Amino acid sequence: MRKLLLTAGAVLATSVVAASAATVTFETDEAGFVAVASSSGTQTGGAALGPFAGGGTTFTIDADTFTTSGSSLTLNGETNIEITQNNEGLGIDNNNGFFGGDNSDIDGANDNDILVFTFAKSISLFDIIFENVTNNDDFIFYVPGANPEFAQYDIINPIPFDTDGDEGIFSFGGLVVDTFGIGARGGNDDFRLSKLDYAVVPLPAAGWLMLAGIGGLAALRRKKKA
Repeated sequence: MRKLLLTAGAVLATSVVAASAATVTFETDEAGFVAVASSSGTQTGGAALGPFAGGGTTFTIDADTFTTSGSSLTLNGETNIEITQNNEGLGIDNNNGFFGGDNSDIDGANDNDILVFTFAKSISLFDIIFENVTNNDDFIFYVPGANPEFAQYDIINPIPFDTDGDEGIFSFGGLVVDTFGIGARGGNDDFRLSKLDYAVVPLPAAGWLMLAGIGGLAALRRKKKA
């Protein structure tokens, strides 16, 4: 039995539970899209929308605006703001008293828009797909508590296989997060968020359960010998 326990421990130490990546789409003209927007979409009292299921976990989506200073990003806590959704994905309508309203994309006009995703489990973030982008569009990537708290990246546009020429991508290579924001800063940046490609980070709990089960078998064997 001791040999069996040592073997199991070695397996636990060296094995990695494979997690398959999942793509969640917010484009309303594609099968399997996540229906985010309600009839009004307004976030009363700043409450996030969701939880929505996808990729082996659940997540919420919050719309907000933000300000930056140096390497720090501050969410403004907007309560009268709307998440919009169409066949190109998610956007934000932030009227905020401005004459003529606001572009329904995620944009930096008037205020800097941001969508904040909060997952019930840690995820490995691979790709984010954007729509309605042009070659000069950048996006803000925000992680609460990180240092620095945000960074600005170019959207790679267009994706070679995109026939419309307005689809872009950014690859994070499996960055582990549980909350992150995608925003736009400045009047030249506007886009929609159409897809997320990620995988739930495997938890070691399964390995400990396996060892607990083996320990139970050992106890049962000792009981039988007695």
